[in-house]
Amino acid sequence: MRKKMMIIERNIEILSILTQIFEEEGYLVTPFSSDKKMLEKVISEKPDVIVIDIFETSEESTGLCCEIRSVEEIKDIPIIALSTHVKAERIQAICADKLIGKPLDLYELIDAVESELPPG
Repeated sequence: MRKKMMIIERNIEILSILTQIFEEEGYLVTPFSSDKKMLEKVISEKPDVIVIDIFETSEESTGLCCEIRSVEEIKDIPIIALSTHVKAERIQAICADKLIGKPLDLYELIDAVESELPPG
């Protein structure tokens, strides 16, 4: 069965590229360019992994990530954060399982996603 993935990326071009790459890797990808009202979508779809662009360590920027962690039924979904922030490691400490800096190394991102999913 194909693994379900949500990608939340504000840059439409990056979102399109990531969607295509992960679909080619066999994932069922649900792409979003905004995190507005995403918590309900995460709860209803229960993806196997979430890749989310977080541009700074502010409460507004990390809000969705923290909300996901606060909901019992989805709190264990792996979250891979993408960020250009100079202190991006703080994002991982706040809410993400893994952190990938931008500019992206696609192989590093694919490896990070696969390492967070159970085998099979």
